[in-house]
Amino acid sequence: MLSGIVPALAQNIAEIPDNSIYTSDATANPGRQFVLSFRLKNSADVEAVGLHFYLPEGFNIAKSEGESKVYAMNAGRDDSHSLMVSGPHPAGEYRASVLNTKSYGALVGHEGEIFNVTLEAAETLAYGNYEVRLEQVELSCLGKTVSQDGAYTGKIIVAAPTAVSEAAANAAASEVEIYGTNGIRQSALRPGINIVKGVNGGKARAVTVK
Repeated sequence: MLSGIVPALAQNIAEIPDNSIYTSDATANPGRQFVLSFRLKNSADVEAVGLHFYLPEGFNIAKSEGESKVYAMNAGRDDSHSLMVSGPHPAGEYRASVLNTKSYGALVGHEGEIFNVTLEAAETLAYGNYEVRLEQVELSCLGKTVSQDGAYTGKIIVAAPTAVSEAAANAAASEVEIYGTNGIRQSALRPGINIVKGVNGGKARAVTVK
């Protein structure tokens, strides 16, 4: 049976109960983009996930060159799954669904990121910690859906940028190449499937923009 949702972010992975959705703590700088990672620790074979997440005021999902929101499945855990994110709804609510697209396809592995969302932090944000809530989490296992009551609280840490972090952010932005499925390089993410890789090597990943 699937256990309940973790009540608060545990820094030690061993402290997180099995079959729980959680977010990694994210660090953001005002006026910049950053990635919020949604992770699943599971002992059961989880086929699909549904959840609502609430972003604090001053944070929004980033948009690509084509004005589409930017989010992506983690290819390492994907087994013919699709990701859908809708919102914003009232009170900063967004809804995310990870669905398998074949008769049976469990998420690969038993711990790690299942999807991520690129967020933008407003330039006027004060430094400090901001709460991210996950609610109405549902996990589908062997055709059975288990609803998990209660709320989970994660956090986004807004820190003052230093000369080192500014240089690292600028370097990271210039060291990524984006390609379409036709192999042609692009200047930015576009609707559909994009191939993103670092210019200094590293594993390429597929990023889907709706």
